[in-house]
Amino acid sequence: MCLLAFAINQHPDYPFILIANRDEFFDRPTLPLHRWQDHQQIIGGRDEEAGGSWLAIHENGRWAALTNFRDPSLPAGEVSRGMLVNNCLLTHQTLPDWFDELANNADKYSGFNLVAGDLISGECFYLSNQSIGVHTFSDGVYAFSNGHIDDQWPKMHWLRNALADQLTDNNIDSDNLFNLLAHPETVAEEHLPSTGISADMEKKLSSPFIKPFELGHRQYGTRSSAIVQLNTQRQWQFFERGTIPSHPYQKKLSGKL
Repeated sequence: MCLLAFAINQHPDYPFILIANRDEFFDRPTLPLHRWQDHQQIIGGRDEEAGGSWLAIHENGRWAALTNFRDPSLPAGEVSRGMLVNNCLLTHQTLPDWFDELANNADKYSGFNLVAGDLISGECFYLSNQSIGVHTFSDGVYAFSNGHIDDQWPKMHWLRNALADQLTDNNIDSDNLFNLLAHPETVAEEHLPSTGISADMEKKLSSPFIKPFELGHRQYGTRSSAIVQLNTQRQWQFFERGTIPSHPYQKKLSGKL
């Protein structure tokens, strides 16, 4: 997961909406959106290489999403950061207690941003092991990518504003939300973030939707897009579109809390 935006209590019919793009190597083994065989109460995609996830929900209403923190100088972690999503959804601890415990052990993982919440209560928490302390979200529209949550990367700013504009429409349409995630425009060099990689690479990664390109003899780019939404009847829908040009797909799962 490399870019996401979410809205808490910003639409009369949908108290929660999250939209996200996963940027990854195309050949990394991945299971698309499904109910997990070993944990049937969890719904989401899954990384077959390390067993973790980037975005998933629990049928009790808890959800979690993860992005990598982009800094080539950071050491590799002992434990796959994708397991943070699994652990957050499977724990019996409250979210505040779980995040407080994670804050004391966050250095075991490669650089990460983790956001998780409860669809029923609306509570939402964030932690990065590249910043200090657990952050809580109140009602509003938010976005983050592969840096600090208060960074002003152009694609974060664009997606947050685009989602906010979309929420002014009474009829929330998944195709329109997917269109936001498909925005391919890169930004001018003077507006690029500085994360320790080349300016050419920063530019390729600067668009909300990253077009396929070769990286270390492997294809890389946005390989899937997702939407999670909850309506006022506590019905949730989870949409996913595969965006690898040679393997497109669409999936949808739904339920009620």
